[in-house]
Amino acid sequence: ALDEKGYDVQSRVSSGTLAETKAIKGWKEIISQRRRWMSGAVQAPAGIFVLLVIQALYYPAIIGVLLYSWKTGLAMLLVKGVMQAVFIFRLHRLCTLQVRWYNWLFYEVYAGLMAWVHITIHLIPGGISWKGRKFTDRK
Repeated sequence: ALDEKGYDVQSRVSSGTLAETKAIKGWKEIISQRRRWMSGAVQAPAGIFVLLVIQALYYPAIIGVLLYSWKTGLAMLLVKGVMQAVFIFRLHRLCTLQVRWYNWLFYEVYAGLMAWVHITIHLIPGGISWKGRKFTDRK
């Protein structure tokens, strides 16, 4: 709606713009949150949607590459891992937060699994519940 009215949306990253939220408790809440997010993701502009699809297909593609050529697959994992680690460390530095270097390894596993969880839970019929409200019209 903002874009349609001619406004430009920008994200600022700094310690002054950092917002913290409560952690989600348990898988049921994670699944509910991710179902809600996927409902919005499938309605995103085409470019963003394509990037999300590429992200979801990355890990199965890497498995295929690793089976075909473990050196190439390992190199691809390393390049993505380093690029992502640099991005994460830079964001943390901008927000004056500390990050443990090994956390990005856990994030890689988590991100790979969650990409497929997102797709799976989106395909399962059912409504969305958010802040006590129920939405049944999923597009």
